[in-house]
Amino acid sequence: MQCYIEPITPTPSLTTGRPLRTLQGFAKVSAAAGEVVQAVIELDARSFSRWDIDQRAWVVAAGDYAIKLGWSAAVVNQVHVSQLHVSRALGSSHV
Repeated sequence: MQCYIEPITPTPSLTTGRPLRTLQGFAKVSAAAGEVVQAVIELDARSFSRWDIDQRAWVVAAGDYAIKLGWSAAVVNQVHVSQLHVSRALGSSHV
């Protein structure tokens, strides 16, 4: 299972210096047909950050982010989509 993060409404502050959708975690799971398994993928502030050339630091831009799960970048089944709202930009001391 792969976990991707992307801004819900792309803006320059959210997409400058990074692709629109980025892989931020994965978990390898095995399951027999019909079996249900649980995968845990932990995300931290760095998962939502981008490198800011002017600040020379990792920053998290304010905005809404989608957390999407799937088997590959080409097949994001949107098994689960969550919304995270970052109300203000966070500098490197917070990442």
